[in-house]
Amino acid sequence: MDEKIELFLEKPVWVIDVLPEQVPAESRGQYFEIEHFWRMNDELDEFAEKLYRLLLKLNCYYDFDAVVRGKALRNPKPLELQRHLLNCMAPSQPPFFIFLDEDAAMLQWDGDDLCLSVYNPDERLRRLLTQLAHAEGLFFWQTKEG
Repeated sequence: MDEKIELFLEKPVWVIDVLPEQVPAESRGQYFEIEHFWRMNDELDEFAEKLYRLLLKLNCYYDFDAVVRGKALRNPKPLELQRHLLNCMAPSQPPFFIFLDEDAAMLQWDGDDLCLSVYNPDERLRRLLTQLAHAEGLFFWQTKEG
C-alpha cells in the first residue's frame, strides 16, 4: 500500500480547499492565525461534513477504495464512510486515502487539514470535482507544485 501511495505523491496534485487559490508565502494577510482559528473552532467539523457530502456524491460516479489504517474498504456504506472520516480527525491518526476507479486517482485527507489533496485527476474528474466542491461552498484548484 505504501508503494502505491508513494507513486501517487509524485503525480500532479490538486486540492479541494476552503480558499479559492494558494495563499502566497509573502502574503500580508494573517493566513496562519486564521488557519489556527479554524482548526480550533467548528470550522474543521464543518469542513469534514462538506467533505463527507462531496465524497458521497463522488461515489455515485466512481467506485472507490477507502483505505483506513492500511485496510481497503470497497465503496463503504455512507455511515461507515462518515465514521472513518470522523475517526481520522482524532489526534495522531493516519491520513485517510481514497483510490478511484482501479487506482486512476488518489485522494488524501489528513484529519486536521482544511483541504483534501487529489492526485492525478483526469479532465472528467477535475470537471466533476469543480462542480461538487462549489456545491459545498469549497474550491478546487491545482497547486503550484502540481
